Amino acid sequence: MSNRAALYLRSSKDRTDVSIDVQRRQLSDLASAKGYIVVAEFSDAVESGKDVDRPGFQSLIRQVETRDRGWEILLALDTSRVSRRVFISAAFENDCEKNGINVVYKNLPEMEPAELILFKTIMQAMDQYHSLKSRAKGLAGMAENVRQGWRAGGRAPRGYKLEYSGTGAIREGVPVLKSKLVLGEDAEQVRAYLQKRAAGLSRGIVCTQLAIDWPVSGLNDLEWNALTYAGHTAWNVRPDTAQGKRRPRREWLVTRNTHPALISDAEADSIITALERQQQARTRQTDRPYLLTGLLRSPDGKVWSGEWDKKADAACYRLGKGRRIAAKRVDGPVLDAIRGELGSDATIDRVLDALLAISSEPTDPNAIAADEKRLSALNQKIGRLIDLMADAEPTSIDAFRRSIAQAESERGDLVRSLHVRRQSKLQADSAKNFTRTDVRTLLNRLFEDIDQSAGIGDLKRAIGDLVEMVELNPDSEACRLHFRLHAPDTGFIVASPRGFEPRLPP
Repeated sequence: MSNRAALYLRSSKDRTDVSIDVQRRQLSDLASAKGYIVVAEFSDAVESGKDVDRPGFQSLIRQVETRDRGWEILLALDTSRVSRRVFISAAFENDCEKNGINVVYKNLPEMEPAELILFKTIMQAMDQYHSLKSRAKGLAGMAENVRQGWRAGGRAPRGYKLEYSGTGAIREGVPVLKSKLVLGEDAEQVRAYLQKRAAGLSRGIVCTQLAIDWPVSGLNDLEWNALTYAGHTAWNVRPDTAQGKRRPRREWLVTRNTHPALISDAEADSIITALERQQQARTRQTDRPYLLTGLLRSPDGKVWSGEWDKKADAACYRLGKGRRIAAKRVDGPVLDAIRGELGSDATIDRVLDALLAISSEPTDPNAIAADEKRLSALNQKIGRLIDLMADAEPTSIDAFRRSIAQAESERGDLVRSLHVRRQSKLQADSAKNFTRTDVRTLLNRLFEDIDQSAGIGDLKRAIGDLVEMVELNPDSEACRLHFRLHAPDTGFIVASPRGFEPRLPP
């Protein structure tokens, strides 16, 4: 087995996050301990774990699919380095497995495959929870800015421009500015376009009438921003996933009358309603829920394929040109069986043992308190140096700047060290509080979230990580699961022929 490894390093936009250098040092130590030879490195500095469009991560994805990459082991500090979104991590790990790559997280214990899957799910859920907490704080700050009439961030949409004002604050030697939207040079052309679209005219006709040559993708975004053009600020529109779809309008956060309007509320509603109808129509045409295709086999190894039953207007599974069973009557029992397997007392107990091991790791509160005291002293020192520099002679300015820069460097190192200590304590405290009921409840909620909100591709990948084959008998209609976590000949019976007898709709 090869011992060549690559590193993936990511630091977030949070200034207290673990630095790239710290991650590299810790992963290099891990590689040495395990006898791995590090031959490649991928990194993203100051990049959010909620996004997939990170340069280093995209380069890593391309390398994963390259046969001559030169490494078969990927080291990362923890699950949140790859992503703070469970499905992004799961899809990435699935791609790694398909391409013969073993992903090793430094902060995860060595476990059996079944328990490791559950443990990673719990840790990823923790990552997601802390990410959502940070996001909630950010949204609160944005909301306050908007209430005061300021822009929440981002570029000005077509038809507007940004007008900047100083706040009086200084950050890292640079004045902090806030902005608000004012009308731009092409405001009247945008107004005319949107009013004609609200009246029901097609994009092609409107663009011809107004001699508009804007990109089609830009027109789509412009129309979805109709509330902005009605003078309101809306965010929480796009989900925190790799998908580009928008959230339902009821989940949008809207602050009204924050800037000059180009169209009326009624016109904005007409435009967005038309877009929503188009999106729903496309979804009905393309979302064919063949959840188990690729996994579903007959006892003699023949493949069940997905097929749309036009008469019943529903998805079904078909064996060759013969037996056909409604997909919804197979998918439900299979998902229930997976829940039952992962929720068994024996499996949960082993996960709890791993959480207990994490909670037992020593955390020194005195070290955290000492770091906090040093940080307070450094902050005071930097403040005094800045005050002294303001009154100093011109010939002494450079010396003060060097002293401040050195103190700031020490402060940065200390902040990162303190963050690592706090995160370790937070993880240990979180693990310490988990009970069997908590683990079972968390798993149930994760399954509910998957059922309610995940795309069909995400759910298929999640099932494929756990299940090697689903055996469906066309005669008795009994279904049998073969978990990747067990020997192939010890499949789990989902239901007896008597208990699982789907009937085709008339």
